[in-house]
Amino acid sequence: MKENWKKKKTEHTPKKKKVKPTRESMDTSRRQLTPAQRSAKIERDRRRRRERNMEFERLQKAETELQALTAAQRNENSCLRHRNERLNDMVSILENIIQQLREQNRELQQKNLGLEQTMKLTHGFHLINVKAPMKKFLTISLLLKVQGVLKAVFQMPRGFPIY
Repeated sequence: MKENWKKKKTEHTPKKKKVKPTRESMDTSRRQLTPAQRSAKIERDRRRRRERNMEFERLQKAETELQALTAAQRNENSCLRHRNERLNDMVSILENIIQQLREQNRELQQKNLGLEQTMKLTHGFHLINVKAPMKKFLTISLLLKVQGVLKAVFQMPRGFPIY
């Protein structure tokens, strides 16, 4: 039985191929063109091919230009992104500096307030010694006449008005 099965498989009939119609067989189904019509058709076909080729070349040029513009835009975007990062870093540094300066300003205002209160308390007292041992601060020694003799030493920024 197996042999019969193999034989059946080999006895398979080949498929019929589709045959393309030839020019002669097609000529009977199409109407014939006069020589003037044929030359006009050939010229129209040539013109269409030329126009299609010109359009293709124009599109290729446009694509090349767009690729160059895209590359330039990417480069500019990259430069702007790096510049923006640097500027953001600088802004962060400046914000930190501003915060530090505000804190220093608050501390100086507190010292100033304390010194003003001390100056009000010592309005009638005698100033005995003012010396500038450091560049940034003046040392002021005051003799206070409050229930005996006391000595007080203050440090204040240079240029601080002394009343």
